[in-house]
Amino acid sequence: MNFVSALRGQAIIMDLKRPSRSRRKNLRAALYALADVAAVTFGLSCLKLAALNVARSAVLTDRVKRGQMLRQVYGIGPLLPEVFQHMTSTIQQSD
Repeated sequence: MNFVSALRGQAIIMDLKRPSRSRRKNLRAALYALADVAAVTFGLSCLKLAALNVARSAVLTDRVKRGQMLRQVYGIGPLLPEVFQHMTSTIQQSD
């Protein structure tokens, strides 16, 4: 009872309790999640398998060796660094 209805002596219900929809919302969310999982599973099952076989002549096999690693890069123009960074030292050079 609220204050106005108590003064009049009548029991007036101001707000009606609605049935909870949280169970329905949870069920709907679970069904959407199940549908998403099914769609992803179906999509992945339709993919073709990657090529697993590689020709032996296409693979370079050798032992690991110590020494210089020579890189031969072909391109247009000189190969220069993009950023030049100069560092100064506070130690004097001894001659």
